[in-house]
Amino acid sequence: MELREVLSNADDIAGFYIKRRTNFLGRWIYHCGWYPDPVLRLFRKSQGNFNEAIIHEKVELQGRIDYLKEELLHYSYPNLESYLHRFNRYTTMGAQVAFEKGRRVRWFDLVMRPPISFITHFVSRQGFRDGMEGFMISVLSAVAVLVKYAKLRYMQQQQSNRIA
Repeated sequence: MELREVLSNADDIAGFYIKRRTNFLGRWIYHCGWYPDPVLRLFRKSQGNFNEAIIHEKVELQGRIDYLKEELLHYSYPNLESYLHRFNRYTTMGAQVAFEKGRRVRWFDLVMRPPISFITHFVSRQGFRDGMEGFMISVLSAVAVLVKYAKLRYMQQQQSNRIA
């Protein structure tokens, strides 16, 4: 209902952000930095395109953007296998992007960034309020940081071995 009403009065609006609510292992997540997670999903093709980012591509839009009241229900992680599949893909892509930018792995990246990630998700972004699922998201986010930098370090070692 909201879409019909908004679109009929949206001549000057190029696109709309929609609040995304994500379901993780059967539970709606409202914290951990996962909600409201506004995404630009409804836009005029003539005024925008997705950028070419390898990971977390976004719509680049020319014009005014508004927000919808309704939510986009995102059933992206029905089980741990689906999460781990994306986890592996995203950590590889993240390492690849960092590698292409010439980012070097330092001890801080492997030792300090993972616990900082956990604290950010679980404490600062109140993941504890999402119960066991919030704890798992926070831990898995920290592990993802470690794995991304471990993959980046491996890529750098492979490059050094080819050069030597």
